[in-house]
Amino acid sequence: MSKKKSRSKKSGGGGARKQEVSVHEDSDSFYFRNGDYYSGQYRATSAGDVVRQGEGRLVTADRHVYRGQWDADSLSGPGATLRFPDGSEYRGELQDLRLQGAGCYLFPDGSRLEGHFAADRPSGVGGAARLADPGGRPWAGAARASGAALRPVLRFLPAPGAPDPDTAPPARHTSHGPV
Repeated sequence: MSKKKSRSKKSGGGGARKQEVSVHEDSDSFYFRNGDYYSGQYRATSAGDVVRQGEGRLVTADRHVYRGQWDADSLSGPGATLRFPDGSEYRGELQDLRLQGAGCYLFPDGSRLEGHFAADRPSGVGGAARLADPGGRPWAGAARASGAALRPVLRFLPAPGAPDPDTAPPARHTSHGPV
C-alpha cells in the first residue's frame, strides 16, 4: 500500500510563500527505544513526522497487545482488540486506547462480560450487562463504574420424563363448540 500525496503548507511568518509537504503511506514494522514494537500501516511526511495510520498491531514492552484501526497514532473505534499480560482480553470499541463503548471483556478464567464501557470500566450507559461465568452459566444485570449488580439467569428444567418446553412442539387446541 504505498502511495504518495502532496499538500500545500504555508510557511511561518507574514509571507504568502507555500511549501510542499510530501506524505508517504505504507506498511512496515518498527521497534522503539522503550521496547515497544509496532507492525502495520503508517503515514510519514517529508517533515519527518511518522504516525500509525490504518490497520496495525502494537506490542508494548510490558506485553500489552493493541490491535485495530489507528488514526493519527490513536487506536479508536469499533473492532479493536486489547490483550493484557494476565491473559484477559477486550474486544470492542475504543477511544484513545481506552475501553469506551460496546464491548466484551474476556477474563483469564473463561468468564465473559458483555456490555457498555466508559473510561476503561463497565458503565450503566446502554443498559444491561451480561456475564457468562467459567461454567458457562449466564448472569444479567446492570453495570456501573463502581461495579456490577448481576443475578444468575435461572432456567427451570422440566420434571424427569416431561417434554422439554424449548424443544416440544406447541400444544394443539381443538374446540368442540359451545357446551
